[in-house]
Amino acid sequence: MAAKAAAVLPAAENCRFWTRFQRLVQDRVSEVNAIAGEPLWEVVTSREIPQAFTIQSTRCSADFLDCLLDSETAILRCRPGSAIGSGPLKFRVAGERLCGFGRNSGDYTDYDAVTLILDKLAWIEDDGK
Repeated sequence: MAAKAAAVLPAAENCRFWTRFQRLVQDRVSEVNAIAGEPLWEVVTSREIPQAFTIQSTRCSADFLDCLLDSETAILRCRPGSAIGSGPLKFRVAGERLCGFGRNSGDYTDYDAVTLILDKLAWIEDDGK
């Protein structure tokens, strides 16, 4: 019985992480929109999957990033749309930090990970100017 209780705790911690992470993304997207003086991005939460959202361009439907947290494995995946010329991002949630995989390996704070994620979107805006 104790093993089951211990297995539930990390999932609960991951859910708390997701709430913080999603709020931070929403705040940063709102900040970017305010600085631009117009809504460039919006965060759309998934109705089917509780721990998923999309950061969507208001200008181009192919310019998006889907983010999904698997609360059982503690893996956060961010998949870019076809208008974004980079690969997916993948992190392991480790308490209040994220450990990146592949080219983005390393240890990130929530804020640093959100910056990296939003940088995947923002570069396309810079290229179009």
